[in-house]
Amino acid sequence: MNIKVCEIKSVEQLFQLDKLEIEYVGLVFDKSSIHYIRNFIQAADITSAEIEILKVGVFVNSPVEEIFKTIEEFDLDLIQLNGNESPQFCKLISNKIEVIKTFQLEDFNKTAIEIKIKDFDDVCDYYLFQRNHNVLNNAASINIDLKIFNDISFEKPFFIGGGLIKLRDASFLHKFKHPDFFGVNFDENFEKDPKMNDFAMISSFIQTVNQVDN
Repeated sequence: MNIKVCEIKSVEQLFQLDKLEIEYVGLVFDKSSIHYIRNFIQAADITSAEIEILKVGVFVNSPVEEIFKTIEEFDLDLIQLNGNESPQFCKLISNKIEVIKTFQLEDFNKTAIEIKIKDFDDVCDYYLFQRNHNVLNNAASINIDLKIFNDISFEKPFFIGGGLIKLRDASFLHKFKHPDFFGVNFDENFEKDPKMNDFAMISSFIQTVNQVDN
């Protein structure tokens, strides 16, 4: 199971995540977001950091020219598209770099999910599924939501995230054996506050997964 941590805000956080052997880190390039990376870190600070972690640029309905420029400036490894980007737009980006396409789910319904992804199978490399924040129910259990995924055959590996995952879900997620399940995406449920990732929670999640392995 791969782990992606989003919304980092300092080079120090990058190094901390790299030491935890996290596979992916998300850099938010949505100007309207409180996590907008340019408010915290300069491109030179990131590109000069000697880390093995893969850098994912997170965009929301950004112009293609801006995305391509940012790829070069921040030496990005993947692009995550969180907006209403069309399949044609995704294809244009994926011709240059690997793409994670995010889908906001109002309901974990087999038909609804299949309708959302059907035009994207040939134009991106990964899916990321998260519950729509407008209808997010923090009491929902992820093991209930993910049961529906067992009835769906995906053409791409997928991440689960977007507020669905809590520390208590580590054991269940590790045992979730859908053949296309690729990893988890940590965001607001693994933050001390909107400005700081909770590295103790992230480390505890990883330790629980490792204990399940053993």
